[in-house]
Amino acid sequence: MNIAKFTKNFFILIVGMLVVAILGRIYMMEDNDHLSYLFATDNAKAAYSENEAAFLYHKPTDNLSNDGYYSANGFIYNADKKELQITARYNDSLYVYLGTEDKTEFTFTVFDKTTETEYEAVKLQFGEKYMYNYEKLVVEDIEINDDTELYLILHFEDKYPVEEDDEGLIIHGAGQPMKAYKLSKADKEALKAE
Repeated sequence: MNIAKFTKNFFILIVGMLVVAILGRIYMMEDNDHLSYLFATDNAKAAYSENEAAFLYHKPTDNLSNDGYYSANGFIYNADKKELQITARYNDSLYVYLGTEDKTEFTFTVFDKTTETEYEAVKLQFGEKYMYNYEKLVVEDIEINDDTELYLILHFEDKYPVEEDDEGLIIHGAGQPMKAYKLSKADKEALKAE
């Protein structure tokens, strides 16, 4: 066998494997659908029974926090009952960055910069996919209007956020338009359940 031909084929194989690995990693990074559906909370059920078009959504303003530690998706707002649902996502490597054990629980808050109000985000569900961890969060009694600017902030003991001026991840910008959230068949069934 010709060494030049073998070297060429080996090089093509290595390049092909690298391309597949890079494309796979990009796919995993962009897969934001996990736990991004509407969770049937009591407020969501009550709103649905009164108004089937009570839910609004948009993509969070920023894709990633300034330090790259976490991101968010699944921004769904129930204007009638003033309830916000959002899904936080962070990589398994966050445990290493913060020097803690795997599966340590983090807490989240949502900060309204306009009114300087901080809301506790309650975890509804936890999920894992690939190397990512997802937390479905709900914030109650939050009013979003044209001036509202919201930040999602991850907390871990007194170690994070490190800098006081770290505002977190912008999930809703002032004047950011929202669209009607289209309920799936599964959403409707869950919202009708007693």
